[in-house]
Amino acid sequence: MEQVFNDRVDYLGFGVHKSFCNVEILKNDDKYLVIMTEPMDESSGTSVTNACETIASDLFHRGLVGKNPENVVWIEHYPERGGFPETYDRIYFEYDWRTKSIRNPAWEHIAEKLEDETVVELLK
Repeated sequence: MEQVFNDRVDYLGFGVHKSFCNVEILKNDDKYLVIMTEPMDESSGTSVTNACETIASDLFHRGLVGKNPENVVWIEHYPERGGFPETYDRIYFEYDWRTKSIRNPAWEHIAEKLEDETVVELLK
């Protein structure tokens, strides 16, 4: 497994608000794991939760996660904050091949911590 990207990603939240999150992309063979982390140390604009389709679409259009959306596992990560525990949730999207758009996110809580074994299992 190799890390192919780890940096801040800027996006327009709710269409006009300058926003950002941290994104790490891991690759194993032809599968990608994308971890979108909400920064907690400063105001980052529109949250990852409310802009995940925008972020995911941007990563596809930039060519950072291959060309097949079925080979990407999307994870939303929130660090511990204000008495709330750290969380990792898998995001499932619908992909419209005609318009090349990502939409209709659905979340599934997977862990409080993302262990190496969980990452390996997600990339199978």
